[in-house]
Parts: sequence; structure tokens; C-alpha cells
Amino acid sequence: MIINKGEPWIVWPKKYSHGLCKEDINNSLQGDNDFTLGIEFKLLSEGSDKRTIFSRLPNYLGLDIEKENNNVLFIIKTVNNGEEKAYYEFSDYSLDKDFHRFYIRYSKQKNFLDLSIDGKVIIEVQFDENEELLKSDESHIILGSGNFPHNGFNLNYSEIELKQFFVTKEFLSIKPYTTEELLKYNSTGVYDFVNRTDYQVWDYTNNYNLIGKIL
Repeated sequence: MIINKGEPWIVWPKKYSHGLCKEDINNSLQGDNDFTLGIEFKLLSEGSDKRTIFSRLPNYLGLDIEKENNNVLFIIKTVNNGEEKAYYEFSDYSLDKDFHRFYIRYSKQKNFLDLSIDGKVIIEVQFDENEELLKSDESHIILGSGNFPHNGFNLNYSEIELKQFFVTKEFLSIKPYTTEELLKYNSTGVYDFVNRTDYQVWDYTNNYNLIGKIL
């Protein structure tokens, strides 16, 4: 599925799943459990401007592409004894025009998070003992933008072609997974962007975490 520039989609079951969601996918990413977030996409937009692949708001966690070389910027927000902190982790890894598989993995026991691309870990972040991922009861994930279009700031639109997106409550190996395999790994949302309409993408789990087009 292609997300056109300026036409982002969103994962926000409270607003887009018609009251049928059984387990909110965003609750899996709060740091109360291990998790793996996977997204496989092809970058279509070009240029030197920042382009956001996805942004988790308001407790920010996001992935941006920067500069002409399509370098990767990974952003995480945490809190430690009431004091918030933002990590801006830049990598000189350059994306070409093929599909690439990104995994963000969090280990609750080790209080550790990493980012891998195509089976290679490129960013590792070890948090302090009392440091936690920033939490929010209103978490939502925007695909293809850093914010809602009507807000008019920090938009950083991207144009991407999506092949896979998933969230599991496990710290997975960084190998590729089929939809059928992911359904065995305590997944709260699994998508292949084939089972969809013009305005919704269906979740293969029983949780009914739909992805909706922002209108």
C-alpha cells in the first residue's frame, strides 16, 4: 500500500476501531512488557527535508529519514523520576529505493531498546535503572507524518510503500516473519496492507486494531 505525501494514516483504536477493539495495540508499546515493532517499507519521497516514516504520539517514539543520503533518525522519549528526556539517535545508514525491514525491540528486564534494519542492529540504547519509556493513555501511531495535518506543524510528510507492520509483546529475533508466524508470537496487531479498503487496513489478530486513513 502506498501512503501518498500529505495523506497519512493512523493506528488509534479508540478513534478508528468502532468500539470493537479488544486489546489496544498502543498499550503494548508503553514499556510494561517486552515488545517488537516491525515495519517494512520502501521510501518513495526524495529530497533533503526530514521525512517521518511513523510517529507515536504524544509519548514520542518515531522514525525519520533525513538528508539527501536518506539517513536514519530514531527518536525516543523517556521519563526518570518525573524528568522527561528525549533521545535523538542518528545513523549514517542510507536507505536505497528497495524495501527495508525495520524492527524496534524493547526488553523490560534489561531496560534496553534497539533498532535494526534488514537483520542488522544499527542503534542500541541502554536506559538508566529508574528510566522508563514515556507513557500515555492517548497513544496513537501516525504513518507517513509527524503530526495531524490540521495541526500544521512538525508534519514532515513522507511518501512510502508499506508491505508489513506489526506489534508483538515479545522481544523477537530480527529475522523476517510471515503473517502466520507473527500470529503465534503474542501479537496485538499484524498487517500486510493487502486486506484493506480505501480507508481502512484490517488487523489479522482478533484485537480489531484497524489502521485508518486520516481524513
